[in-house]
Amino acid sequence: MAKLGDRTTSAYGNDGSNMERWITADLHLGHTNIITYSGRPFRDSDEMDESIVERWNEVVAPTDRVLVLGDVAMGKIDHTLGVSAQLHGYKVLLAGNHDRCAVLHGRKAVGWDERYRREGGFAEIHQGSMRIDLDADHRKFWPATSHTGGSQPTSCGTRRSDQ
Repeated sequence: MAKLGDRTTSAYGNDGSNMERWITADLHLGHTNIITYSGRPFRDSDEMDESIVERWNEVVAPTDRVLVLGDVAMGKIDHTLGVSAQLHGYKVLLAGNHDRCAVLHGRKAVGWDERYRREGGFAEIHQGSMRIDLDADHRKFWPATSHTGGSQPTSCGTRRSDQ
């Protein structure tokens, strides 16, 4: 998880109080095999999920904004969305190829947005790509894409202040 910029006062879906902006990806909650694939230091997915929640909530306040670039819930969906709901912050998901709500799943994705919001605690769900503002006055930004088979952006953009 990385912090975007400094603590700011913003109306990013919050009450306008001081907040941090965070970005993360590939939580793979409940995904036992990711432990081996990625060399994660856990005995099982329950230990991994508990550690993710504990460490996340140590640094993310309930009023902070967190952008998750895909692949949140990989295990039993009722369990993993429940784990996601324990994570602090105003959570924004840019759906990835392993998220059931990703439109690339076609008809199978229907109805999953609502479950991710209701059961997983996501305030917003985006598909494909979105713009990430890197500063409070929206002059520096990064065009983000979750890994859905498309290319990843490699640089930040800058918008002139007169635009």
